[in-house]
Amino acid sequence: MGNMKNLQELEWINVFQYSLNFLQELGELTDLRKLSIIWRTADIEGDKASYKEKLVTSLCKLDTYNLRTLRIHFYLREDEGLAGDPFCPALDCIRQIFLHSSFSCRISAWLVSLVNLEYLDITVKEIERRDLELIGNIPTLLDFRMLLTGTGQQWPVIITGGFQQLQKFRLHSVPLGTGLIVEAGAMPLLNNLELGIQLDPFKSSVSFEQTFKSTVADFDFGIQHLSCLSRFSLEINCGGIWPAYVEAAVGAFKSMVEMHPNRPTLEITSMFHDQDDENATNNRSYKMIIQVKGQNVQSAFQDIHK
Repeated sequence: MGNMKNLQELEWINVFQYSLNFLQELGELTDLRKLSIIWRTADIEGDKASYKEKLVTSLCKLDTYNLRTLRIHFYLREDEGLAGDPFCPALDCIRQIFLHSSFSCRISAWLVSLVNLEYLDITVKEIERRDLELIGNIPTLLDFRMLLTGTGQQWPVIITGGFQQLQKFRLHSVPLGTGLIVEAGAMPLLNNLELGIQLDPFKSSVSFEQTFKSTVADFDFGIQHLSCLSRFSLEINCGGIWPAYVEAAVGAFKSMVEMHPNRPTLEITSMFHDQDDENATNNRSYKMIIQVKGQNVQSAFQDIHK
């Protein structure tokens, strides 16, 4: 690394695809200010302990030099069930964590010990209430994104408290009406909320129309408790739901925003098909975009060919 001594940024270092010498020399980059690494143990079958030792030694050195931002991407296997399991001390430079797992996993208390963690991005099959409460106790967290990919998730996701400094929250793959509850006192500084809503579950209902209308009419996830909210973004995955029902859901969210004291900007993007049969060759996809700011409403309706 002799010709890299003055390097200030280094991105996407996949730890187990480099030599041990490289990881050792990484600690000599005294001018490095920004570093992102990938921790994916599936990339190696050999001695992981040696890689861990070399990497930790270098990261501890960099933390005492000029490194200001360390971003870590964890890709977890099924036998690595603890998300964010510490392979290094709680360094001051760790500001961004990405957790990726195709399986259920538990959140490590190590995350709470990271004194400068500002951004957390989680993609997991399921998350338990205990883990969410643990994340809510991260004192410096400003931006939190969560994607739940499993079908066994216990809904709703309930935010009972915590997240005292959080400013942006993104939650995806949420079923309409049962996906999220924000209780009073949680997320007091949140100004940007983004939800990815799923309408597909209603297709399997025997009394689809009645169930859908009842859900829309009673839908209240506690937006009124978010006193600093200024922007509310929705991405609606409509599947084969007819546009009329999508518009009913959109109307419910518009009413919700209009009742909020801040009248936050509402932006809705919805995608749906004109047929239930997704294999039909003449299917068309439509994208509807609505932006509401106060009394001003802007909308666009796009026809997208498959």
